[in-house]
Amino acid sequence: MQCPSCGSSATKAGAAYCGECGFPVGQLRGEDTDALVGRTLSGGYRIVDHIASGSMGAVYRAEQANLGRAVAVKVMSNTLVADPQMVARFNNEARAASSLNHPNCVRVYDYGETPDGRPYIVMELLQGQELAALLAREHRPPVSRVLDITLQILSALDEAHGLGVVHRDLKPENVFVLPQRGGGDLVKVVDFGLAKLRTSVVNTVSSGLVFGTPEYMAPEQAMAKDTDHRTDLYSCGVMLFEMLAGRLPFEGETPRELLEKHVYEQPPRLSKIAGERASFGLDEIVDLALRKDPAERFQSAEAFADALREVVAYRTGERSTSDRRSWIRQSFRPCPNCSARVLVTAKFCGECGEALPRESLTTPLIIGEPAPQSVPVPAPGAARESVHARESQVARLSEHSAELLDKAISEALQSGDANMTIVLLEQIANNHLGKGEPVPAIIALKKGIEVARADLDRGDLDDPIGAVALLSAKLGDAYAASGELSDAHRAYKDALALTRSGPVRTKLWTCLSRVAREMGHETEAIDYLESAEREAKSADRRAAATPDRDRPAVRSRRRTGEAS
Repeated sequence: MQCPSCGSSATKAGAAYCGECGFPVGQLRGEDTDALVGRTLSGGYRIVDHIASGSMGAVYRAEQANLGRAVAVKVMSNTLVADPQMVARFNNEARAASSLNHPNCVRVYDYGETPDGRPYIVMELLQGQELAALLAREHRPPVSRVLDITLQILSALDEAHGLGVVHRDLKPENVFVLPQRGGGDLVKVVDFGLAKLRTSVVNTVSSGLVFGTPEYMAPEQAMAKDTDHRTDLYSCGVMLFEMLAGRLPFEGETPRELLEKHVYEQPPRLSKIAGERASFGLDEIVDLALRKDPAERFQSAEAFADALREVVAYRTGERSTSDRRSWIRQSFRPCPNCSARVLVTAKFCGECGEALPRESLTTPLIIGEPAPQSVPVPAPGAARESVHARESQVARLSEHSAELLDKAISEALQSGDANMTIVLLEQIANNHLGKGEPVPAIIALKKGIEVARADLDRGDLDDPIGAVALLSAKLGDAYAASGELSDAHRAYKDALALTRSGPVRTKLWTCLSRVAREMGHETEAIDYLESAEREAKSADRRAAATPDRDRPAVRSRRRTGEAS
């Protein structure tokens, strides 16, 4: 049984007193929970039956006579009524919950006292299950369900925190999951017994006492320091870790051991325990939520939710249209000058200062930026010569060269990171294209496309669809350089289908026009060229229609770049 005073659940069964704080828990077991069944409380609430008992009292199913609706009535324990501190906590729950009007917060309808002087709260009756029961049965729910549940919890917290209410005892037992007729879950956050209201002067805890549940307690709470809304975000991070990993980040034999781990030990990385469920930046999000210092965590429930929404957008294939920080995992690439590991988004090497290549997968394709440079498409009349050149290259691709190519591709595939694998394969292709060797470039690019397509479900790449688009465009260049015009046409078409708008599409239409003309399809070549012109004009109109006030960040970056 959980102690209502200190929250400890480690007391042995049948013990008369809590082993942590000495509270007389044995007296709680002797209460007759059926004493109120059949009675009617002030306000016309007829108690129908007993539902459950908790640390603060018992919960009953009741009927509100004048409205004919079913409600839940939480009645404080007889044993706790004599403790002013416990009564204050119970009253605090009623005050905190009644101030919230949100679909993910349990609704409080009324408050009163039983004939024998015990306070009670009348709440909406929840037809569902505790999140704790769901996790006990499913252990690790589907990631999509985990994200949905967590987002609803954060929505409730955002409402509470906005009204100055901090829960301070967030855990799976205080989260109800209700099935919806149309499918999906409706989440309700309940039990604000430890809630702290910023606008109230009620101080229900004595200085130095620890209140909460050790498994989900934030470090500052474990040390009896001041708590705020970020304490709830830590607890939510613990629950998110538990739902994804199938276990708590910290485990211990006693509450004291658990509290010490929350304060002093670093939590394990989600990627080390459940790597297959840590993609799309979830590893980083959980790590940030579990930071020891509140100043290093998410600073609001909204910021936490925004990060998870971006994960959902990438998991479902939607693109993020905001300028918020991306939580998709960053990766590294080797500097071409000193081989130091640098972020794929870096423009210069941090070790040697070398300017890093920009025409690469390491730079996202952004509307308004120059299109990547590519190997020129052969001029008309050069097809037959290119075919002979390719046949000659294949003949010259000795067994030694093939072994070197296989070794390079194998090393790229064994990098352990999809971003790095793609970057290495692209570099292999660029090196061979630069030497006029399109055949090995084609092999490397096709392998890169396979890796990018396979990553659509795993989520290791920052932008797998963009990666396939760019690699397909380069594959078209390589096929064109080798004289395989039909394959080049198909590769350019694939890239075009995955590219939304901007100068990149203009470039692809132009490449298709040149290939069609080389193949002798003059009418098709003209159509492609007209499409390129329309695309370019459309991009110009979009740029002209965007007011300057909508582009302050762009102007600022340009000025910064010029100044630097």
